[in-house]
Amino acid sequence: MAQQTPQPEDITGGPRRVLTIWHKAECWIAFAAFLFISVIIVYDVIAREVIIPILQAFDLPTGTAVIRGASKLGVYGLIVGAFFGLGIATASGAQIVPKVAFGWVPKAWGPLVDRASDVFSGAFFLAAAWIAFLFVQSSRDLGMLTSGGVRIEVWFIQAVMPLGFASVGLRYLCYAIWPDSRPILPEFAE
Repeated sequence: MAQQTPQPEDITGGPRRVLTIWHKAECWIAFAAFLFISVIIVYDVIAREVIIPILQAFDLPTGTAVIRGASKLGVYGLIVGAFFGLGIATASGAQIVPKVAFGWVPKAWGPLVDRASDVFSGAFFLAAAWIAFLFVQSSRDLGMLTSGGVRIEVWFIQAVMPLGFASVGLRYLCYAIWPDSRPILPEFAE
């Protein structure tokens, strides 16, 4: 029996599957970050407005009722959610696309222009990831600590910056290599 040549969807099946798993992982991390923010901020408000007054009414100690640095922890969760959100926006085609130069080149050049823009975007975000990596490395080398009620090394939180930029950059390069894996932008999906 003759071996059939793979169809385009067969070629992108593996990369598309990897991109889907990658996207789901980013969604779960962002979800966990925003759930963490919600829980810690709601608990902080309830502790300050309900639990502490009750403890004070019974003349009980209130020191352990509040999470020190809850608002700061919420900001750290927001940083994690935002940088993983970059990849989510790119994977779902929800990123901002300026339409300044739309229509400047013939429609027949569309696939070539899309690939070139994906390569450019991938290179841009990978360069941003490298710069962010150097920034995080310098923070780590200096041993910088966060301020406020939570004292952790700054680089630990900053590490999501190169991860987020690298995720977007690698995803754009995947779109350049496998154009069928590229999401359809919402305004073109209708």
